[in-house]
Amino acid sequence: MDVPTLRSTHELVGAARNHLPAHARNDEVDASIAEHYTRASPDLWVPNSSLRPPGLVRRESAHHPRGLGYRVPARVRALAHLQERPDWVADGFSAAALHGFGAFSESSDTMLLGVTRKRLASRPEQATTRRLHDAVRTRFVSVEGRHVLVVDRGTAIAHCLRDIRAGAVSWPITRGLAFHDTSIRAIQFLDHVLDRTTLTAEDIRGQCAGLVDSRWLRRMVASTSQGMESPPETLLRLVVRNHGDFEPQVPVHDGGLLITRADQADRRRRVALFYDGEHHLDRRQRDKDTAITRTMHRLGWTVVRLTATDLADAGRVIEAIRVSVQNNAPRTPRDYAIT
Repeated sequence: MDVPTLRSTHELVGAARNHLPAHARNDEVDASIAEHYTRASPDLWVPNSSLRPPGLVRRESAHHPRGLGYRVPARVRALAHLQERPDWVADGFSAAALHGFGAFSESSDTMLLGVTRKRLASRPEQATTRRLHDAVRTRFVSVEGRHVLVVDRGTAIAHCLRDIRAGAVSWPITRGLAFHDTSIRAIQFLDHVLDRTTLTAEDIRGQCAGLVDSRWLRRMVASTSQGMESPPETLLRLVVRNHGDFEPQVPVHDGGLLITRADQADRRRRVALFYDGEHHLDRRQRDKDTAITRTMHRLGWTVVRLTATDLADAGRVIEAIRVSVQNNAPRTPRDYAIT
């Protein structure tokens, strides 16, 4: 995602007054600015064209510990705050966004370390701040030509896990799983880190040593899996782990041609599970999905397509799988249309 141009309050007030009557009131100036811009930080603004969808933000805010919703993307918020305070350090989920594993950063507070006391954000343009200690590992990263100070990758992972475990961050998950809610979120986050970085599970344990409770971290890392390309795929993996012989990212071929990869599939029973996110609502994507499903049916597969509503309840998913498995007798390996 390209970072939009950040403009200061002083700059926007001047531009607004140039287009308004000479004696325009302050509230008229404010309204003129808000029509086109939104605060990313106390003094810096971004064009409204760069904002995240309002419906998505409203759903996220329902799970935020203080009801906050963030229309400005996480990376942009972090860069805006660091432009205002270049000697401060991006931490936690803000650092994760700048390091490239920010799937859960969009609904999280902007997090900074500096010479300050701990303070929780109460408005979207504010940051949650903590005191910067000498022992914290930091580094500069370059983001589209901007050099900003962040905690290093291992510290970012550890601090994100710490906040997840403490319940300081939250997002919707599947009900009815045999895990504590914070454990589910930690596993989702770690799967995402494994997908977006070159780190291994052992690397994560080593880099987080001394920063996160070792016994808890060991349990979380033991529950991770490579190949989870999105957070919902982790939820699906956790739902099906004890319901059939499911494997992630199973390739399906037709006459030697790869037609798709199932998010989870039971090869023996030919049951394939797909999570269809919002982009599957697009007409062209729906047509593609229909063609794939038709081909897989011809090859003897049962295809179960799941939405966010389905994935919200583990029992609903398990029942769909149960019916599918019952309707598909086991086949021998030579019957497989997969490699």
